[in-house]
Amino acid sequence: MQRYIMRALLITALAINPLGVVAQAALPEWLSPVPLSTLVDRKEVYSEDYVIPLSQVTRIQGLLRMDRELRLSGNVTRHTYELLGGNTPEQGFDMIRSQLIENSAEILFECNARSCGASNLWANDVFGYATLFGADRSQSYLAARHPDAHIALYTIRRGNGRVYMQLDVVHSDRAESADVTEDEALEWSELLYTRGYAELTDWPGQESLAIRALQNLLEADADLNLRLVVHLADTDVEQSLTAAQTMAERVRDQVVLGNGLSDRLQAYGVGALVPSVLAGREQVLVVISY
Repeated sequence: MQRYIMRALLITALAINPLGVVAQAALPEWLSPVPLSTLVDRKEVYSEDYVIPLSQVTRIQGLLRMDRELRLSGNVTRHTYELLGGNTPEQGFDMIRSQLIENSAEILFECNARSCGASNLWANDVFGYATLFGADRSQSYLAARHPDAHIALYTIRRGNGRVYMQLDVVHSDRAESADVTEDEALEWSELLYTRGYAELTDWPGQESLAIRALQNLLEADADLNLRLVVHLADTDVEQSLTAAQTMAERVRDQVVLGNGLSDRLQAYGVGALVPSVLAGREQVLVVISY
């Protein structure tokens, strides 16, 4: 009889809190899971090299590539939730994003739909959990930095209609940002040569490094011609076009100053006309070879 009573109490507790006590405790106290979501997988590990993408992910010659990334070491707690039927990936994503903003988190990067890249890369290569593979158009991703931890958030709708959320919390003891070093500039130029375009690393945060990377690239390859395209968020489209063009020309002028590269570098500003490229960011500088 006692066994049946304990089982009844357990079932009642799960009905009240479908996530369970352990799932609640695994998250920072300032972050709550989406109501009535179900925790389907959780792992706690120490990672010497946890990579947080800060750009679209692609695969080049069999290897996962991205224009920017953040490398951390520390304790990682990985949560995979299934959202209650009727909830969209966007609703779950927005609920967590709002909590991050309200609790002083800084959004480092975010994207949605096809601007993130292929869903199978996020599922299998980034998070290592095949259940997250779904329709590219339904995916959203963000990376955030909070005083207590780094956060990676990903939501997706699978082909069977089920909605999943990945929420990784990293308490790091070391962080290395993807500034333009000699090796990373090589990877950036490799992307440019492979697919014909690349987002300029560290723009606009470290403009001098970005300009030096462009100069080095043009000086190293005398046959290379480039177009700089600035994307700039603004509710006034005409204003964004003017501001983006001015910004693109300013960057071009700094790159070609005194080195005879002016005939190999063109500048264009498209403002807010390509919102999928901006993906929630204020500025993006794309380099296109021709």
